[in-house]
Amino acid sequence: MIEAYICEDNKNILQLIKREVEKYILIQGYDIEIKGTYERPEDFINNLETVQQRSIYFLDIDFNNSNLNGFDLGKEIRKRDSRGFIIYITSYDNLLMETFKYRLEALDYIIKDNEGEFIKQITQAIDSVEERLINEPASESKYYSVSVFDTIYKVPYNEILYFQTSEKAHRIVLYTIDRSYEFFGKIREIERELGEDFCRSHRSVLVNREKITSLNKKDSVLELETGLRCPVSRSKIKEVENFLLMRGKDGNLSFI
Repeated sequence: MIEAYICEDNKNILQLIKREVEKYILIQGYDIEIKGTYERPEDFINNLETVQQRSIYFLDIDFNNSNLNGFDLGKEIRKRDSRGFIIYITSYDNLLMETFKYRLEALDYIIKDNEGEFIKQITQAIDSVEERLINEPASESKYYSVSVFDTIYKVPYNEILYFQTSEKAHRIVLYTIDRSYEFFGKIREIERELGEDFCRSHRSVLVNREKITSLNKKDSVLELETGLRCPVSRSKIKEVENFLLMRGKDGNLSFI
């Protein structure tokens, strides 16, 4: 399910966008849900930690009730969701270049002039999101949910390196490209949930197969994309090696 958010200071326009988006995703059968509507960018920023990665954002640019503008909000969103879909909806047609200036990689820039055309462009933007998600590799559109205290993080599969049991009882450490999360869990249950994209290289380790770059049989370790290393048990070496060869990745791997 893809989450969508709206931030617009005009309550009537906000409700119009919400109503039309909900109607269109129902007609098309899209797996999208509006999870939040906000009239002030500050209120949205305060809730960004709860936002799912790869969400859709319908944002006004000029907020009469705030010192922040839509570009400021877009920058905050990008810190949390670098690959989300930002769609700017504004009354001004001379601010398009600002999206490039702020390097926000907005999906669309819609002018609030003619209501019929305005709604049509919104539905076209939703179609564009769906098309991109369908055509991207499956590993990029899948997420693993991690609950850390009162916060739920949606971690894309393609950012996960491996899971490892923690020294603390009943806890797991999830290592990603740029950070780690420690949470309550069982490695066997995670393995069943994630399926064939991941494999057990060790009784305490579940590794993302696509992130393996080197198999060191002598030292019983796997090296991953970032240079991070994780153990591979002797009993699992042959299984891991066969999988990598079967996938045709041996030209990019080293076996020691």
